[in-house]
Amino acid sequence: MANLYPRGYQAWVLENKKIIIHNSEFDLAHLNNELSLIGREKINNQNKFEIWGTGKPLREFLYVDDLADSIEFLMKNETDFDLINIGSGEEISIAELANLIQKVIGFEGEIVFDKNKPDGNPRKLIDSSKLNALGWKPSISLENGLEMTYKWFLENS
Repeated sequence: MANLYPRGYQAWVLENKKIIIHNSEFDLAHLNNELSLIGREKINNQNKFEIWGTGKPLREFLYVDDLADSIEFLMKNETDFDLINIGSGEEISIAELANLIQKVIGFEGEIVFDKNKPDGNPRKLIDSSKLNALGWKPSISLENGLEMTYKWFLENS
């Protein structure tokens, strides 16, 4: 691919990853599914939240400010790689994520797993070792990202 484009050409392709984001066009229904759905149950004073599957599948999340920081880092630093993945490198199970969201938003209801429903892909983790070897690491934890996003929601809704 390097032969097709002049030196210095960079293309950025963003996969459909779980990125925690907030902005002025915030809508509870369009925040990350897990946060928005549990949040809706809290807002509607429900006492139970149902999640499909066992809760065992693992997922990776990245806060949007870390994504922007990684892109800026790559633009400022020369690389010889054709492809670089950007991720947190940390996995969390759906069950752990649900419990974390429950804690962050103060949902006092019960989290129930419907084991008759599918789990989906057991694991979604990308290999960010090339980017990490260049010296970049994310600075915002999943919990802090959820807290900042939920705080923003409360202040702007």
